[in-house]
Amino acid sequence: MFNFIRFSFSIALLFLLTACLNDDSGKSSSSLTYHPSVTENFEAVVVEGIASKGIISHARVVIYAADDGYGDTLALGVGHTNESGEYRIEIPFAYQGSIVAQIERDNSASGISTQMVCDSIEGCGASDSLAREYDLNGNGAIDFGERFPILDSFVIRGVNFTSGTREAITLHVTPLTHLVDLLTLSFGDSYSRQSILQADSHVADLFGLTKRLSSIQPVDLTNENAVQGLGVEQMRYNVFAAAFAGLATHRKELGGVIKKFSDLFISNGGQFPLVDESIAGVGFGSLLNVASSLAEFLEPRNDNFVQLSLLLKGELVDVRHRAKSSTLTDAVQSISLNLDALSKAKQFVSEMQDWQEFLTINEQRGVGFTERTTELKTFVDEAQLATSFLAAAKYTPVLAVMPLIASNEDAIEYFCNNMSGSLGYWCTELLANYNLEDLDCSSETNPICKMIADKLVVSVPTFEEGLSADYAVLNNTVHVYGFAYDQDIDLLFRLTDYDLNSKVAVTGEGEMFNNNTYFSILGKVGLGKSGDSGDFQGASEIVISVVDAADESFTISLRHGENAMAIVGFEAMSLSGHWADITVISNMDDWGDRSERVKIESAGKQLVLTHLKNEGSGFSAINQDGIAFSLNLTQMKDGEVGSIVLDEDILAVIVRENSNLYVEFNDGDRRDITALIL
Repeated sequence: MFNFIRFSFSIALLFLLTACLNDDSGKSSSSLTYHPSVTENFEAVVVEGIASKGIISHARVVIYAADDGYGDTLALGVGHTNESGEYRIEIPFAYQGSIVAQIERDNSASGISTQMVCDSIEGCGASDSLAREYDLNGNGAIDFGERFPILDSFVIRGVNFTSGTREAITLHVTPLTHLVDLLTLSFGDSYSRQSILQADSHVADLFGLTKRLSSIQPVDLTNENAVQGLGVEQMRYNVFAAAFAGLATHRKELGGVIKKFSDLFISNGGQFPLVDESIAGVGFGSLLNVASSLAEFLEPRNDNFVQLSLLLKGELVDVRHRAKSSTLTDAVQSISLNLDALSKAKQFVSEMQDWQEFLTINEQRGVGFTERTTELKTFVDEAQLATSFLAAAKYTPVLAVMPLIASNEDAIEYFCNNMSGSLGYWCTELLANYNLEDLDCSSETNPICKMIADKLVVSVPTFEEGLSADYAVLNNTVHVYGFAYDQDIDLLFRLTDYDLNSKVAVTGEGEMFNNNTYFSILGKVGLGKSGDSGDFQGASEIVISVVDAADESFTISLRHGENAMAIVGFEAMSLSGHWADITVISNMDDWGDRSERVKIESAGKQLVLTHLKNEGSGFSAINQDGIAFSLNLTQMKDGEVGSIVLDEDILAVIVRENSNLYVEFNDGDRRDITALIL
C-alpha cells in the first residue's frame, strides 16, 4: 500500500512539474496544458522575437505546438516580453514541427501591467482614468510615443516551424503575422510547412514586402534612435503594422479593429476591400492612408521615409483608381515555394533574363526601364500637370491661415457681410462667442458648425481666367474648380500643417481631365523658412494616377524641393508574355534618363533591383523567395564580380570574361547574362 501511495505521489509530482515548467506567468498550473515533449529536463532550443503593435511590454507569450491543427491547445513554453517587447523562450528540441507564438495580456500578480506604445500620430484616445504615468504631458490624452495598458481582448499571433537544428528560431509577432496565422488555418491544411509558406508569401505580396514576415524585425517607430538605420523594406513592414492603431479612435477599440480587419481578410479569401464600402466599414485604402501619413510624419528622422511616403501615396491613388472597376485587392502567393534553393536561384536568373529587354544595369542608366519613364516624363511635362496643380494650390496657404492671424472683430465683420437672410442677421452675435482659430469644423464637433459651416463660404477671385475658388472659412478648405492650362480642374485643398513662424503646408486631392486623359490627384504644397534669412521657400509633391484614352493607366509621384525624387508605376510585359507591375524610383534631376531602384511584381513575386549609390557601379537585387544578387562592375578586369545567395549560402558566382557576364551555379550550370548590362 505504501509503495502504491509513493508511486501515485511521484506521478502527481511529475505532472505538477511539467505543468509549471517555463511558466513564470503567475497563472495557475491548470491554465496551460503542455505538450508531451515538455519533460522535466528536456534539451532546449530557443524561440525568440519581438512583439509589436506598437511595442508590447510585459506581455505573456505562449509558444504552442501546432501539430494539433489549431495551435492553441498544447504549450511548449511560456514567458514574457521585456520593456522593449523582446522575448526568449526555451522549448523542447525533441519537438519538430510548426509552432505558434501568442501574445496576450498578462494577468499575473506581479503588479506590472502589459503595456503598448501608441504609434498612431493621431494619438490613442483620451487617457480617461489612467494614471499620470501614462499621460506623461498631462494633456488628458495618450499621445504618439506614450504607453497604455492593453485589454484582455487583445491577442495577436505569429507562426513558424522548427529548423531541425539547435539554432534559435526567430518568430516576431505583429498584426501582419497575425494575418499569416489566420490565413494558414483558412487553407484547411492545418499548420503544415507548405501552408505557412503560402500564407506568408500571400500576405507579403499584399503589403509589398519581399521577406518572410516572421523574420522582419519590428522596431519602435516612436523612438528616434531606433529608426535611424532602417531600410525601406523594414520601414514598410513597421509602418503597416503600426497603421492598425490609426484605424481606431480610442485605444480600447484596437483589439476590435484588428479582429474586424482580420475577419474581413479571411471572409474575402485573403483579400481586403479596396475602399471603405464594406459592412465592416474598413478597407485597404484606409490602412494605406494611415501608413502613408505615418511615413510622412517620420520623414525628418530618416530620409528613407521620404521614398516610402511617396511610394505609399502612389499606391493609395492607384487603389482609389482601381476601386472604380474592382472591389478587392489582388494579392497572390509565390509560385516557387516548393523549389529547392538552387532551383530558386536558377529561376531568379531566368526572371531577370525575362526582363533583359528593359533592364540596363550600369552606372550611367541605373537599373533599367528608362525608355518607358522617359516617355511618361514627356507626357507629364506636355500635360502641364504640376503647373496646373500648383496654380490651383497657391491660393490655399494664404486663405487657410486667415482665421489664425485675423482679429476676431475684423473677421466677423468681413465674413458676416457675406451672409444673407436670417443667418446673416444672427451671424455677428453667434460668432462673437467664438474665436475663429478655435473653431474646427472639419470634425463637426462644435454645434455652431452644423449651423453655419457650409454657409460661410467666400468666393475668391483667381488670376486664371476660367478658374474659380471657394473658401469654406470654418472648414478651412479651398475648393478650386474650372478650366486652366487645357485641363478641367476639380480639387479640394486643406491646411494640414502650420507654424506661423516657420512653415505652412496644404494638401489637395481631386481630379483633372481633358479630352484624352483622366487624372486622379493627391498633392501637397509647403512653404518653409530657409536658414537665418527668414525667406520662405516652396516645396511640393504631387501624386497622379493617369488613365488615357486607350485605357492605359500609370501613376507618377514627384517630390520637389528637399529630398526630391520621382517614382513611376506602370504595367509592362516581359519577353515571355507575362504582365507585371513596375515601380521605378529616380532622382528628380535626371528622372526619365536614369533609375535608382526598380520593383517588378508578377505572379505573386517581387523582384527588386537597386543601384547602390555609395558603391559606384554596385548593384543588388532580391526577390520574394529571399534570393539575393550582388554585382560590382567598378573593376573592368576579368574575374568574379558578384554572387547569388539564399540566407548566407552562396548558390552561384558571377564572373566577367572578355566584357561578357556569366552566372556559374554550384552544380556547374552556366548562364550568359551579358544582355543585362548592355
